[in-house]
Amino acid sequence: MKLAQHCVVCGSHNITKKLGLFAPFMASRLFELPLLKVNDGTGDRFLDVFTNAIWCNDCGAVFSQMRPDPDELARVYEDYRGPEYNRVRSFFEPGYERWAGIMNSDMEWINRQSLSCSFLQDSIDPSQISRILDYGGDKGQFIPKIFTSGEKFVYDISGVGVVDGVRIVNDLAEVGKVDFAMASNVLEHVSYPQEIMADIVSTCRPGTYVFIDVPQEDPAKTWVVDFHEHINFFTPHSVHRLIEQAGLKVLKMAIAETDHGVGPKGKSIFALARMD
Repeated sequence: MKLAQHCVVCGSHNITKKLGLFAPFMASRLFELPLLKVNDGTGDRFLDVFTNAIWCNDCGAVFSQMRPDPDELARVYEDYRGPEYNRVRSFFEPGYERWAGIMNSDMEWINRQSLSCSFLQDSIDPSQISRILDYGGDKGQFIPKIFTSGEKFVYDISGVGVVDGVRIVNDLAEVGKVDFAMASNVLEHVSYPQEIMADIVSTCRPGTYVFIDVPQEDPAKTWVVDFHEHINFFTPHSVHRLIEQAGLKVLKMAIAETDHGVGPKGKSIFALARMD
């Protein structure tokens, strides 16, 4: 675990600190805490692990000052939405298993597929795309269905199986150069978004398209920032800065309304870039 002293998205030192904390499930896996509740005289509660929430006054990103190491993040996402993951998370969040079932259902991936395809279809000729990388893409089920052919790779740490037609890799060197790379709902989970972008760019060549998709969330509405699965909150400006600093040209951006089939609807920031 390290402490960030500057913006992990754009690198600015023009930052402001506010109180934040890790959600109980997140804290239990990050710090290997026991599954227990404590009674403070007013009722049962879980152990709180506090951190600083940092606002970047330049790009608008908000993130936890405590940045998990790779092995700590691997603990958090081990068996992601699998039986053991759901059991432990349901201890802290009763009813989570039902929500996870919906998120793992066809409804979730069909909705995300529809949004990404709508965003991309007028900007990319799928017939020119023969190698595709989904960075952190779970099973590869979110690779846009406009790509009906070509080699498809997914690079992921959660250890789940992949869908038909997708090859999982643990080393980006196995992938080589691709025509289309994506990171969908990934950058909000990771400690160093700039490093992830550098990894993605390492698989690019001139003309490669890069698609980024992150939730648009507003942590400023609460007196304390709750870092649940997400340890980074993005604005359109911060996404734009992150992409440009990676050496890519932003082609277009959009805000899309998302519907997971449970709970309130949300919004996501979509961005398409290219290496020139």
